[in-house]
Amino acid sequence: MQQLGISLALLTALLWGATSLEMRKAMVRLSAISVTALTSAIGVAMGITASLLDGSWTRYLSLGSEGTIYAAVAGVLVFALGRFLWYLAINEVGASRSNSVVAVEALVAPLASITVTKEGFGPLTLLGSALVVLGVWLIYRSMGNRGEHGRGRKVVGLGASVAAAFVFAFGSSFARLANFETGSPTATYTLSSLAALLVSSPFLLRSGGFSAALRNGHAALGGLFNSLASFSYWGALSLAPVPVVVPASQTFPVFTVVLSLTAYKGSEHVDSYTVLGALLTTIGVVLVSLP
Repeated sequence: MQQLGISLALLTALLWGATSLEMRKAMVRLSAISVTALTSAIGVAMGITASLLDGSWTRYLSLGSEGTIYAAVAGVLVFALGRFLWYLAINEVGASRSNSVVAVEALVAPLASITVTKEGFGPLTLLGSALVVLGVWLIYRSMGNRGEHGRGRKVVGLGASVAAAFVFAFGSSFARLANFETGSPTATYTLSSLAALLVSSPFLLRSGGFSAALRNGHAALGGLFNSLASFSYWGALSLAPVPVVVPASQTFPVFTVVLSLTAYKGSEHVDSYTVLGALLTTIGVVLVSLP
C-alpha cells in the first residue's frame, strides 16, 4: 500500500508542475486570490462527483466532529492559505524559483509528523529528505541569478514560498488525521475544498467573481490540474506516512523543468545545476521510499 501511496505522490508532483506553469500564465490577468478560490470551487465539484462514483457520499451522513474539524483545518491551511502563498510566489518570482523553495516542505515534514500525527521517521527518511532539499536548492540556484525581478518582488516571492512550505507541511498532517477519522480520502478532500472555498470566496466576489476566472483558460486548466493533484495527494496520505508522501511529492520542481522543456518549451531556463538537482532529488525520493 505504501508503494501505491508513493506513486500517487509522484503523480501529484507532475500535476503540481503543470499547475504552476498554467497559473503563471493565468495571473497575467487574474490575482492570486482569484485563482485560489477558483481552484477550491473546482475541487468541491470534483469531490462531490467522486463521492457519488465511489459510494463515499454515505460517509457524510455519519461524520464525527473530529474528522470534520481536521478536514476543515487542512482545507484552510493547504487549499486556501497554502495555495494563495504559492500562487503569489509564482507570480512574483516564477514557477521554477518558487517551486524549488516551496519544496523545502520535505524538510519540515518530519517535524510536522512528530508534532501533529505523532509519527516517527528513520535515518533513510532523514537522509532522503536532505537530498531532496539539496536537489531542489540546486534547481533554484540554476534559475535564481538572471536579474529579471526587482529586489522587492524577490523578497515577497521567496518569503511567500518559504511560508507556503511550512503551511503545506503542517496542513498535510491534519489531512492525514482527517483521513483516519473519516475513513475516506474523497470525503476529506471534499470537506477541505469546501472549507477553502468558504474562506476565499468573499475575496473572489470583490475581484470579478467566478465567471471572470473561468473565462481564463489557463486558470481553469490550472485549477483542474491542482484539484486532481490535491485529490491524488489526499489519497497518498491515506496509504503512506507524511514523511514519505511529502518528500516524494516535492519532486515537482523537477517535473516543472521537464514540462518547461516539452509541453511548455522555453518557459524556464535549464542548465547543469538543474540536471544535478534533478538527479539528487530522484536519489532522495528512492531513499525515502525504502522500507
